[in-house]
Amino acid sequence: RDADEDNSQLRVAECLEGEATALIEAGQVWDGLMALQIAYQLVFARTGMPDHVRVASISERMGMAYSRIGSPGLAMEWLTKAIAIRTKRQGRLHPDLLPSLASSAALLCAQGQLF
Repeated sequence: RDADEDNSQLRVAECLEGEATALIEAGQVWDGLMALQIAYQLVFARTGMPDHVRVASISERMGMAYSRIGSPGLAMEWLTKAIAIRTKRQGRLHPDLLPSLASSAALLCAQGQLF
């Protein structure tokens, strides 16, 4: 690792993801979404990559949060973004793709669009 490399923004983003997950599980979905938005901005600011794997993780969590509060359109947008990033960066057979695919399928089933 390069001694000059500063990954503190990525570490803060990772902590914010954890905090967001706890907030969402506690029913404080809007607060969790706010933490995820900040994490998203930090990752993008550090990497300059809108398709960074960490962005996929954040997008997946945002999709699940929006699904939880009954916003299926926003949920599907974020889950689709997570799927696209993971497919591009990790390949279509990578196991990390599974949660996004499962969440998307569950969302489509709940809307009666997938049987």
